[in-house]
Amino acid sequence: MRRDWADLLERSEQATPFSTLAYAEAVRDVLGLDYRLAGVYDNDSDGERLIGGVLCYEKPLGPYRRVVVPPLTAYTSFLFDPPLRETDINHRRSPLDALIELLEEHYHALSFLLHPSLSDVRAFQWAGWQVTPRYTQRLPLDTSTEVHAGWSSSTRRAFRKHDSSFPVETRASERTARQAADLCAASYARHDDTPPLPPERMAAFARRLQETGLVRFFRVRNQKVNEIEGALAALHDEDAAYYWLVGSRPGPAMTVLLGAALRDLVGDGLSQFDFVGANTPSITEFKRRFGPELISYFRVEHATRPEMHLLDTVRRLR
Repeated sequence: MRRDWADLLERSEQATPFSTLAYAEAVRDVLGLDYRLAGVYDNDSDGERLIGGVLCYEKPLGPYRRVVVPPLTAYTSFLFDPPLRETDINHRRSPLDALIELLEEHYHALSFLLHPSLSDVRAFQWAGWQVTPRYTQRLPLDTSTEVHAGWSSSTRRAFRKHDSSFPVETRASERTARQAADLCAASYARHDDTPPLPPERMAAFARRLQETGLVRFFRVRNQKVNEIEGALAALHDEDAAYYWLVGSRPGPAMTVLLGAALRDLVGDGLSQFDFVGANTPSITEFKRRFGPELISYFRVEHATRPEMHLLDTVRRLR
């Protein structure tokens, strides 16, 4: 099935670095969440072919089997190829319906973040799942235009003013990973929020993914004081990059860092940059000034046991 999953990743519109087994194994080894692959096969003239599937990250709670979204994971999406047909969804006989039935038989509580291309979520609603819209921002990367062509005028001015004073470095090391994690944690603290993981675990996660080729580090240095003021660990595949683990001190450092990172990513042939979330007003406004498109996607959740549903309700009320 590992070979079949790799083949489905090559074919599916929903494939992202978050769907790779290298990412799943980093989650298992660093974050301690085991995973399973759930799949639906079809028989054709060439034999069995995997046409749909999903990575399930397991976090048991006593006797209950749960599927959760790991920290720092933007998508835990179902993958399909060929694409789902509307008539199959209407008759509740699609590969998605088969996966929903399989998952409900095996788990007591489930939660997934769908890829934006899975915009038809009626199969989940008809099966009694909770469906919640979420938002992200995506920026097309085009070698035929200047990277700052769609930026706001204030962002362009800030980048041009400070670009020469804040050189950007692309250094991969444990120190860079920890700098990104510490700056990320400090950014959460300034918003009176808790980071998704302690800094040392964020750094270990980023370093592990860098070693597999899924993460690229960028950091920006303030030349006046010779200190790192911003860092970005960008998760990526051959097509798209993701604003994954990031933080900076207040000031122009993040604008310069993002501008330089986008310039490098365009030069390497990537076609899209996902800002990974547009759900916090002030942060979303900062990202908007780089000219991305607002995109919706969905979180889907279900509890097959009433006590698990009650526990989820209490968690939401906190």
